[in-house]
Amino acid sequence: MNYQGTAYSYNQRAEILVPNRRGTTYFVPQNSKPLVIYTGLDTDIEFFIADSGRKPVNLNGKTFVAQVVDRTSDSVRLTETLIPIDYETSNLIMRISQDDTADLVAGLYDLIITYTDPQSRTFGLLSDQNNRISFVLEVKESPLPELRESASLSTFTTISGGYYTSRTAGTAQSFNNDGTNTCAVYLTGYTGAFHAQGTLELNPTESDWFAIQLDPENAENEYTFTNETDVVPFTWDGMFMWVRFYHIPAAGNTGTLDKVLYRN
Repeated sequence: MNYQGTAYSYNQRAEILVPNRRGTTYFVPQNSKPLVIYTGLDTDIEFFIADSGRKPVNLNGKTFVAQVVDRTSDSVRLTETLIPIDYETSNLIMRISQDDTADLVAGLYDLIITYTDPQSRTFGLLSDQNNRISFVLEVKESPLPELRESASLSTFTTISGGYYTSRTAGTAQSFNNDGTNTCAVYLTGYTGAFHAQGTLELNPTESDWFAIQLDPENAENEYTFTNETDVVPFTWDGMFMWVRFYHIPAAGNTGTLDKVLYRN
């Protein structure tokens, strides 16, 4: 059975009023829905600058700036200069990058747009005919899952002739439902045996650790390196409370096992 879905890609658009004639009746939008951005994602918002008669405004010699204002603290959290993309239709774009959203939390903000003319005078722009000088900007949390960071283990302690890393939280503590474990071993001219161990105990003693097969095809609990200078990956399945690694250098080894990166 085949399933189909539709995904939409579009730019948000809004019209801004430049009141340039007398009177209080304008043929412009009476309200505007909130503009939306997501943290951790790039967003483009287009603006069309129109006068009271809904005609494009000359953009030449003007600098348009948008400010995102926190409603709680009344402080400016983000400032962006709008980029003209079509002078004939008075079309500008506000480009918000992933980095720009780093200091924004989910909630409602005011988006205020002003312009500065050649005489260095700054004017406010209106979002509707009710003389509102701001748009409503809604910031939403990114729907994308965060990539789990790897644990970097580079300090080794000698135990019973082996060099052991500290323990690191395993799949049982990461809510990893499929039990996938991965590690990458960084080596420089190293010759010796590499091991992984797991435990189901929350507070394990030395007797609570058991071997994890790193070479399941050969049913081996260790992996042997010979004068290896590389980054060697391993993947295995299992639910563990804690995981640790150790290595035993071969006689005459002059290389190093530099670190282990572990992710679950």
